[in-house]
Amino acid sequence: MNDFEISDLLLFCQVVDSGSLSEAAKRSGRTRSAVSQRLGRLEERLGARLLLRTTRHLELTEEGQSLYQRGKVFEELYQDTLESLSARKGELQGAITMTYPAAISRSIVQPAIRDFLEQHPAVSLELIPSDKPLNLVNEQLDLALRVGQPEDSSLTCLRLGSLRDVLCFSPQLPGAERLSDDRQPDTDESRISAGMQPDQRSAPQKGNPSPEEEPEQGTQPGEDHNKAFLERLRDLPHLACPWQAGALHYRFPSGDRPLGLKVSPRIRCHSMQEAHTLVQAGLGIGFLPEVMIRDDLEQGRLRACPLQPEGQLNPVYALHPYRQLVPARVRALLTRLQAQFREAGRTKAGEEA
Repeated sequence: MNDFEISDLLLFCQVVDSGSLSEAAKRSGRTRSAVSQRLGRLEERLGARLLLRTTRHLELTEEGQSLYQRGKVFEELYQDTLESLSARKGELQGAITMTYPAAISRSIVQPAIRDFLEQHPAVSLELIPSDKPLNLVNEQLDLALRVGQPEDSSLTCLRLGSLRDVLCFSPQLPGAERLSDDRQPDTDESRISAGMQPDQRSAPQKGNPSPEEEPEQGTQPGEDHNKAFLERLRDLPHLACPWQAGALHYRFPSGDRPLGLKVSPRIRCHSMQEAHTLVQAGLGIGFLPEVMIRDDLEQGRLRACPLQPEGQLNPVYALHPYRQLVPARVRALLTRLQAQFREAGRTKAGEEA
């Protein structure tokens, strides 16, 4: 195959990835008729129909599917070869398109890309912050950062770290004093505010039996007090974040027997940024990532509930569509993102899943 036919193969893969001749023409800087002509020439050369074209979408034939799978392998090899030649000159080149949730923008993504761009001035970035998972193939994305266990097994995933969620509220929340009065739950608020796991047993407090006193049969020390606190928590308005569907279910540590709490949210948000803003405004109690609200906690704009739910850690993964040859520029950015998670103290860097 000569260079002319190789470019036709790459254009064919771009048409499939973009989903239409018009979009492929726009991305490749060609006219729609030129793209159509080159596809027709490729089909004539191979003696097989590759695409079934309708007014609304393109559908791959069996031959087209086979060529596309092999073409993508070649495309990765081609891009890797170009990057290897550039790396020999001492610099990475090319563009990276990345999507990520708003919760990690300020604390993870921004400092990571600042250092990355300084180190690799010939690489450009297109950033798409989104709390909704985007299709990497259809959107032609190089990289996606997602919270929670990945569901798409066709993508390569790399664990970067974890995020800790904190149940928090604003002092402006009506009834907030019921969560921060003198009768604190049987836990250590300072440990929670610092993003640490709460103690299951704390020092004796007003309303709790002392270590010398025998609690009622079948009751753990501090359990009644914690139950009373959760009743106050239940009566206040709650806010659901994008990843929380249906009723909100929380399990709270209380001695050896965790306590459950089920509440119906007054407000549902489809944006983590908006959820953060509404909690700040005192419109509800929210379960927000600690990296997102760290400054708010330190400066008193938000307060952590003295009793925190279990299951606060959520894994963060990087996903990409490359099967074997990951572009050097993407590998370099992944390395910097892993380092940023370590520097932020969230968790150890992960390994490929």
